[in-house]
Amino acid sequence: MRFYMRKIVHFILLTLFVITAASCGNRRKSRKKDNNKPQTEAFVWVENGVFQAPIIVRSDISPRTEAAVNDLVNYVEKISGAKPVIIKGAPKPIPNKAVWIGLHDEFKSIFPNIKTSFTGEEIVICSNSKHLAIFGNDELQLGFRDVVFQGRTFPNAQKSYGTINAIYTFLQDDLGVRWFWPGELGEDYPSSKSISIPAKEFRYIPQMTWRSGIIMTSRPGWNKNDAATDLWTQRQRMFYSSDMINGGHPFNDWWEKYNQTHPEIFALNEKGNRQPIIEPRTVKLCVTNENVVNLWLKEVESMLLENPYTNIFSVNENDSYNQGHCTCDNCRKLDQVSVTDRNKNLSDRHIAFANKMIDALAKKYPNRKDFRVLYFAYGNNRPLPLKEKLDPRAGVVSVANFHLRRKSKLDNNEPRIKEYLDWSKMSDLVFWRPNIGNPVGFRWGLPDVAFNQIFEDFKLVADNKCKGVFFDAYPLHWSTQGIQYYLASQLSWNPNLNKEAALNDYFARLYGPAKTEMREVWEMCENTRSSLFDQHGEEARFFIHQGYNEAWFQKVKTLLATAKQKTKNGDKKFFQRIEFAESGLIYTEKIVSIRQLMSDFEKNGSNSERIDDLWGEIAALTETTPRYAINFKDIGITKKKGDEKKQKKFFQGIITNSPYTPPKEKKNKSREEEEGLE
Repeated sequence: MRFYMRKIVHFILLTLFVITAASCGNRRKSRKKDNNKPQTEAFVWVENGVFQAPIIVRSDISPRTEAAVNDLVNYVEKISGAKPVIIKGAPKPIPNKAVWIGLHDEFKSIFPNIKTSFTGEEIVICSNSKHLAIFGNDELQLGFRDVVFQGRTFPNAQKSYGTINAIYTFLQDDLGVRWFWPGELGEDYPSSKSISIPAKEFRYIPQMTWRSGIIMTSRPGWNKNDAATDLWTQRQRMFYSSDMINGGHPFNDWWEKYNQTHPEIFALNEKGNRQPIIEPRTVKLCVTNENVVNLWLKEVESMLLENPYTNIFSVNENDSYNQGHCTCDNCRKLDQVSVTDRNKNLSDRHIAFANKMIDALAKKYPNRKDFRVLYFAYGNNRPLPLKEKLDPRAGVVSVANFHLRRKSKLDNNEPRIKEYLDWSKMSDLVFWRPNIGNPVGFRWGLPDVAFNQIFEDFKLVADNKCKGVFFDAYPLHWSTQGIQYYLASQLSWNPNLNKEAALNDYFARLYGPAKTEMREVWEMCENTRSSLFDQHGEEARFFIHQGYNEAWFQKVKTLLATAKQKTKNGDKKFFQRIEFAESGLIYTEKIVSIRQLMSDFEKNGSNSERIDDLWGEIAALTETTPRYAINFKDIGITKKKGDEKKQKKFFQGIITNSPYTPPKEKKNKSREEEEGLE
């Protein structure tokens, strides 16, 4: 009986084995048949702390792309403990599994359905179970080379940096890395022994191709001594934008260059001579003089030798826009409003000038259909022209000052906003270049932030053709204004970010368990500054002590104490970031106290000793304040001789050696606008 039972069991087991084997064979055949179908399994890059696929880069990878690849490797190691190997040039045969950086010929077999042609600065991130590819439009027809931009050398430049921006998009969106401010304390990343990427094809074309001017002191070639801020802007996908445009005044060195050899090119000013009225850098041109065009074309030729990627050229007049414009008969014939009027409109004159310049450019370079000139809607050129039409080959830079300089409620009829909207109807190439000024103590390093407004601002300009942004200027006080910088950087890449999702991510990732208290702190800052601006406008900084009063600071200190209590026993980075914000508010309290004392000093000269003592306390903060928290150089507290001049220029109202009497009532125009200097 037992014998027969054993036979039956063996028969059953044998049958099960045959069925299982057949099933496995069928699955293998099925997989073979479906080999050309899209793979839906995730790409597993790191498993249990061990990398599963090398990184393959092009053998001719550019130095800047290679640096971004190394950054990627470092963050993969920080997150998972695994450090992937980098291979230059695709090996033969193609590895069974790999991460591909940059565009490779092998994609035809690996990703047969992926389009490898590009539009604009397009980036691509695609993956299946075997391969992950991160690449973008690098426009390497001219290779990479050292270029000169605005007198500064920028090594290993490219026309476009799609692959680099794709790498940092992957790090942010797929690996969850954040960079809230420069330096180690400002970065945040998850911890996981495994990294997997779902099968996908992600493509994105950034609308704004001029982003590097958002942090204007950290743009290509500008500041070689601030590597950490440059790196921050690279990771935010601002630094590497395809358009490198002069956001200033391109003729400001012409007096020095040409006043001896070509005095006729300068404006016949209201005093009847062709001399600068204020200083050489603000001298105006006789825009109808043909030698202006000839000299400019020679400068364009030099620019192209120094930087062959240049294709957009500014023809913006020099600063101090209320004085010195040409009064010769030929220039006046271009005007529809007299150049002698106080509220003159010189838009017709300067649009005619821009049109003449693009004609000359097209004639000299007939094969460069991509060449453009930029008209600046700035100063007396802000109003729409009354007669002249802008050439379609010319673009507009709107110096519409509503970033941090508008009321809380978004109103499209507000003059500066309407100004941008009006100009966006004149051209398909429109840039936004606001002067930020110092409305509620921005240049003083106060929490003069409006991070809810910025979402509305970027959406407005993006919906109205905006191709790029340049801010003049963020002073880099990260502890009191960093939220504004961070959100501006994110929105320059994607102006359609969901506000609540972005803010929730910001506060949760930056402050962890104290996210609620810290959000309340920052919303108190925004609400107070907005209330001050709504009431006092451009001169609100002189009334800061009315909003940032003793009760306000006491409430903030209570919130900070609660936030620190919640984070003192957890991850130390959250506690340190709260201390970082606290250091900025300690500085803010001293500046507010100074301004309150200054209100009496301006009347009767009292409080000078106490004001000097407070400045001494601020100078002492340089020893204890975390790096990047307050830019003490910008407020003139350095050992460098001459920095006190900057303090006198920007800090009237809080220093006794440059007294300033604030207005009793809000004025329609700021003092800067009255003087024609922004």
